[in-house]
Amino acid sequence: MKKVVILGGSFDPVHNGHIDILKAAITNLSCDEGWLMLAPSPRWKNKYASLNFRLRLLSYVEKKEKNIKVCKDELELKGTTYTYNTFLKLKEKYQDIEFYFLLGADQLDKLHLWYEIDKLSKLVNLVVVNRPNYTLNNENLFKYNCKLLDYTGPDISSTEFKNKLNLNLIPTYLHDLIIKDGGYYKKKLRKM
Repeated sequence: MKKVVILGGSFDPVHNGHIDILKAAITNLSCDEGWLMLAPSPRWKNKYASLNFRLRLLSYVEKKEKNIKVCKDELELKGTTYTYNTFLKLKEKYQDIEFYFLLGADQLDKLHLWYEIDKLSKLVNLVVVNRPNYTLNNENLFKYNCKLLDYTGPDISSTEFKNKLNLNLIPTYLHDLIIKDGGYYKKKLRKM
């Protein structure tokens, strides 16, 4: 059976941390592929870039990075999307794949509040990526049978990129696309 690890997010923009974590998960979990699953409009974040632009960035990543693909399945779901519903659809569509789902230690704190979390934890392998200087919620870690990813890497966020506009946080093959589009810079200038 094929093994796929999924990292979901708004990817606004996709950065080196996303790619490094996914590569580490592919290796440490002995997966065949890693999928970047774009959340069209996360309820907890304000978007800077359009859905189409974020998809363009991800398609460049897919072209440049070995064993990393873009998963667009969540984009086809209507209304409010929940991780449980997304994985129901994925398991139905890809019956020959064992899925692993990456989540940050910050999400582990809230895991007991997720929609249908008990069912989700039986449907997919939940894998927690620890963050530097973060205390793990061991109760949720064990209750939902989460694996802990052995990963030590840069603590980078898309918010950090948007605040500093530091291209060193983004893969070099995305620099020209981000500069030519200019959207992140225009938003920053408007704020100023």
